Amino acid sequence: MYSLHEFLLFAAIICAVSAVYDLRTARIPNWLTASGMIAALLGHCAVAYAAGGTSFALHAAESTLLGAAVCAAVPFLLWCLKLAGGGDVKLIAVVGALCHANIGMESVFFAFASCTAFVVVKHAWNGGLLTAATARKPVRFGPALAVGTALTVLVHGGMS
Repeated sequence: MYSLHEFLLFAAIICAVSAVYDLRTARIPNWLTASGMIAALLGHCAVAYAAGGTSFALHAAESTLLGAAVCAAVPFLLWCLKLAGGGDVKLIAVVGALCHANIGMESVFFAFASCTAFVVVKHAWNGGLLTAATARKPVRFGPALAVGTALTVLVHGGMS
């Protein structure tokens, strides 16, 4: 249909900005996630409409919303269990909307992997690796999602 590369780069930029906010304030602003979701929906629909008309645009809207739902499904359950923040869930939904389900899930997988690696290394460094399994301290997921999305950009052709 059309390339998702530009949308993936935009997702990486949004995740980088949200990582800065998350590290500084432990919050991901609603204006950032809402504008990302609106940009994803309008951008995909506009590009698809230009490529093939109304039916393509409707399919793009469907793929965009499906990508958001698929990527945010498990993080939403974690939020319901108070194991993830709401801003993290919304940011993951934005990545899914921008990158659609396949590439969005790849970014989320890389993000969870990098977050896990960071937590394990941090606890090992501090000498508390064995007690890490029982510790329920919040983890700021915005930077991990920025790393995951950056890795996905590299896997899918870098900045070309």
